[in-house]
Amino acid sequence: MKRYTLLSTAGIAKAQEVMDVPLGKEKADLALINATILNVYTGEYLDRQSVAIKGEWIAYVGGDQETRIGPNTRVIDARGKTVIPGLIDGHSHIADWMCSPSEFLGAAMAGGTTTIITEIIEPFPIAGYEGVVDFLASLRDQPIKVFATAPTVVSTSSRARGMPREILLKLLSRDDILGLGESYWQGVMQKPGEFLPLFKETLDVGKKLEGHSAGAKGERLMASPREHAFSEHSLKTVHLPRPLEPSDFLINAGGEASFVKVRVIDQATDLVTREHITSVPVRNGEIRSDVTKDLLKVAAVDRKFSPGKTFVGLVRGFGMKAGALASSGAWDTPDIIVVGQNDEDMALAVNRIRDLQGGALICAHGRILAEVPLPIFGLLSQIPMKTLAKTAEGITRASKDLGCPLEDPLRSLVMLTGAAIPFLRICEEGLVDIKTGKTIGLIVERTG
Repeated sequence: MKRYTLLSTAGIAKAQEVMDVPLGKEKADLALINATILNVYTGEYLDRQSVAIKGEWIAYVGGDQETRIGPNTRVIDARGKTVIPGLIDGHSHIADWMCSPSEFLGAAMAGGTTTIITEIIEPFPIAGYEGVVDFLASLRDQPIKVFATAPTVVSTSSRARGMPREILLKLLSRDDILGLGESYWQGVMQKPGEFLPLFKETLDVGKKLEGHSAGAKGERLMASPREHAFSEHSLKTVHLPRPLEPSDFLINAGGEASFVKVRVIDQATDLVTREHITSVPVRNGEIRSDVTKDLLKVAAVDRKFSPGKTFVGLVRGFGMKAGALASSGAWDTPDIIVVGQNDEDMALAVNRIRDLQGGALICAHGRILAEVPLPIFGLLSQIPMKTLAKTAEGITRASKDLGCPLEDPLRSLVMLTGAAIPFLRICEEGLVDIKTGKTIGLIVERTG
């Protein structure tokens, strides 16, 4: 793995200039004076300190306030304010959804973060290697350092799962890729033959491995950021061949039974789900939502591999008395995820995302109540973060007005496809038992 040192990046001549600053032979480009510096090794606060910077390198830290200041040195008087080393965010998801990279980095910088290591699993199932490269390009030449880890692509969707060896090696050969990203322990335990060779390839090229063990236990254990012009490949990622109809969300019970036992995704917490088996009536051959029992329909719609392929199940815990909540960002899959009380609003929500080429929204009674366009991979917005926060809050507020009790309804929604957190999830292929990795059906038994 490439080491970023003064000599390796600046060269011998520039390194000599930096070394001459603490000796007083060379003047600093920037000097911070009258600072209170936190020594993170000893826990001490050191008063009346200065920091001298040459180029992008810290050349001197100490009590001498004058020696390294010349006529061309920019001087900032800290007036006793505390100075700390820059923070390193060792695990982030810049492409998780909503914020564009430039907006995300601007907010991170304001909190003192100077280095970020981000996952890049989100764009790969949607836009492939080209999309990942485009996303990495958006992180280059920023005011802070951004590195990434290559995705293992553990997914509830078998079509989205895994990464070809040749693509992994291409990514690992990049200086901005530090290793292999979080490998969800369930996927590794279930299919070690797929993942252990990837681990070995990563270690063989001298890079790092990162784990993810949520739910594992016991033996299983200051400049403005640069905006990036994303390619058409990254901006046109919702490939539904036609508008969806309400009938696409019908659940056919099959047979002549008047009742069926079904598996329901039950929100145990805002993020953790569990399997709930319950008996529901069949009306005209259909299984329908029942707001009196907080049973809503949930559908995952593939927007890449088999565009339009849809699986419809049931979910409990969203509490909505009307309408539909939808997002083109659905963890670990290239799916659109939608929860709704009725088929008409579910179709409206998905079709609006199709029109926007990515988005998150809430609708009811045939009307869009609030929406956020997400044109980059169908995951990220191009609007300023403050505007984005207000718009997303509008979706939360409208969801709660319709009866949703969850703290962050959109976050809970997009996690319904996630392969990282137990226990019952959904993708376009069906329901997925995270413990076993098996795809299972909605109907358990037909009775009556």
